[in-house]
Amino acid sequence: MTTIVGNVLLVISALIATAFVTVYHLSALWWRSPDGRHVMAFMAALALVLDLAVLRLFVGHPEWFETVRTFTFVVIPIVLGWRFSILLKAQFGSRTRPRKDSTTGE
Repeated sequence: MTTIVGNVLLVISALIATAFVTVYHLSALWWRSPDGRHVMAFMAALALVLDLAVLRLFVGHPEWFETVRTFTFVVIPIVLGWRFSILLKAQFGSRTRPRKDSTTGE
């Protein structure tokens, strides 16, 4: 029973992630800003992994699946590294000015 529930949740997650990428692409000028490009890349990578998992539910593990899987997981560390670099810049990139103390406002 838990396998069925897990598979249903996987399919729902894949559908939502893929729908997000589709709607975002069709309704926003995401390519015009670094933030927009990153949101698209991050959500597309997530959708790709979820779609890959759903594909495996339906086709099993044929020989060509390893090629698709490898391509998918080439993309993931690139996008995660990009996201990590955004975090590092946000947290440590602007150390030239002193940070305000949240308790005193100074």
